[in-house]
Amino acid sequence: MLIQRLLAAFGWGTLLWLLASMAQAQSFPVIPEFQLYQSVGTRGSIYTTGAAGLAIHLFDESGGDPGLYLQLLVLRSPKSALGFESRIGGLKPLEDGAGYEIGLHNRWGQVPGKAASLTYRHLEWKSVMVDGVAGYSAKAEVLHMGWSWTSWDANAVVWLLGLDLTSLKLPSNSGGEAQLALGFRTGF
Repeated sequence: MLIQRLLAAFGWGTLLWLLASMAQAQSFPVIPEFQLYQSVGTRGSIYTTGAAGLAIHLFDESGGDPGLYLQLLVLRSPKSALGFESRIGGLKPLEDGAGYEIGLHNRWGQVPGKAASLTYRHLEWKSVMVDGVAGYSAKAEVLHMGWSWTSWDANAVVWLLGLDLTSLKLPSNSGGEAQLALGFRTGF
């Protein structure tokens, strides 16, 4: 809620300008980031999510190794992907879901091609089917702990593995869910 209010009040541009003004210009690149992953949960959730946004370099580790990045991503979750219908806590979404992700991403310099992230994701589906009745909304608030790696020399794409703790706000049966996510992201 706080993040949504800040973005609504000040906009992305102001937020990025504030972050940029707090860092040294020579160590503050802004790079695009794209992700695609599949999530499976303990309460029947299974959905695909695509993400696009920015990774903002905050600082380097000692020794010049890549350090900490701030991720700002817009999320989209289709109601079906590759012929498989999505489920949110066992409920069928009737529309695509949308949301955002904000968090920290740390690239490890000592272990090339590996990284970790800790992010907050907010996804909302405006309409889901409950007992044959359409029109209810569902939300997922996710604490995402992720790891990425590659074994290739060119790091254009890296694999993602995530362990997510999710709070599902469903029309009839809200509660927590553990999720496992597997996918890939750009590795700029």
